Amino acid sequence: MIYYDFIPNSLVGDVLIAASEKGLCAVIFGRRTKKGHVKKLMQMFATEPVARRPAFMRPYRRELKDYFAGKLRKFTQPIDLSAIHGPFQRKVLQRLARLPFGQLISYGELAVRSGSPKAARAVGSAMAANPLPVVIPCHRVVESRGKLGGYSAGLSKKKKLLAHEGVLPEQLNL
Repeated sequence: MIYYDFIPNSLVGDVLIAASEKGLCAVIFGRRTKKGHVKKLMQMFATEPVARRPAFMRPYRRELKDYFAGKLRKFTQPIDLSAIHGPFQRKVLQRLARLPFGQLISYGELAVRSGSPKAARAVGSAMAANPLPVVIPCHRVVESRGKLGGYSAGLSKKKKLLAHEGVLPEQLNL
C-alpha cells in the first residue's frame, strides 16, 4: 500500500509526498496539477493500491516543510527505494543521498564516486528518474562547467532549491 498527502504552496509549489510501510518512496512536484501528481504516483507504483492518508504522512510532511522553511538540513525519516529500477541508478542515488546540504557535485564527479567514471550521461538519466527529489538531492548535481544542467521539475525549481541552500553553480569551482 502506498499512502500520500500534499504539501501545498511550498518553495517549489504543491508537492505530493508518498510513503510505504518501509518509508518515503516518492516526492512529486513540478509542471502538474494535484490530480496530475496523483496520476504520476499511480504510474510509479502501478501494482500497489494508493490512498491519501494525511495522518500516516505527518512525519514525512513535517520534515519536508521544515526543509522548505530553512529549519532542516538533513532528512532523517526512512526512505523506500522500491521505485528505483536498476543497480546503477540505485548506486548513484544512494551516493547522492549522502551529499550535504549546500554542496554541489558535477554529473562527472558523481559518476566517478559511483564507480563509473565515464558514465556522466547515465548519471543524468538517473537524476531524471529520481523518485525522491529534494530528499535525494538531484538539484545539487550540475554540469562541470558550472551550468545548471537539467531538472525534471524545471530549471526555475532547481534554481529556487539551490538559492534556498545558499549556493549557485557559478560560486563554486567544479
